Amino acid sequence: MKFFQRLGRSIMLPVAVLPVAAILLGVGYWITNLAGDNIASAFLTAAGGALIDNMALLFAIGISIGMADKSDGTSALAGLVSWLTVTTLLKPETVQLLIGAESVESVDPAFGKIQNVFVGIICGLIGAWSYNRFKDTKLPDYLSFFSGKRSVAIITAGISLVV
Repeated sequence: MKFFQRLGRSIMLPVAVLPVAAILLGVGYWITNLAGDNIASAFLTAAGGALIDNMALLFAIGISIGMADKSDGTSALAGLVSWLTVTTLLKPETVQLLIGAESVESVDPAFGKIQNVFVGIICGLIGAWSYNRFKDTKLPDYLSFFSGKRSVAIITAGISLVV
């Protein structure tokens, strides 16, 4: 039960961005309705749309920070690394090469919708787990540069490959 409580608290961080995005979009569309298309409406709707369009990425980073034992930029980076690895490996063009399909159209259309909030949550959990587990890793002297927090992103990429 403690896991789900921490997850719920972690989800609140990216969810807090939604009102800002809605306000920006709402005001932008309101200006468009009043005065037509202009610089202010385009600016506000683009800003709000950027937040909505990248909500899954915000969830990957927010969950990773919230679920980490210590809120640290390293855990956020791990969530980002996981997100980038998973979404790049599962995009239709990459899947086409991996399965040897003749064209992108022959790849299952589900791979075109891989950048969603659920995948962002999974990537955030992978990043946080990697941070919690490997932040104190000690490597031999010749690899000591990659010891500790520097190893987290590397290990996260490897785990995301498997996932």
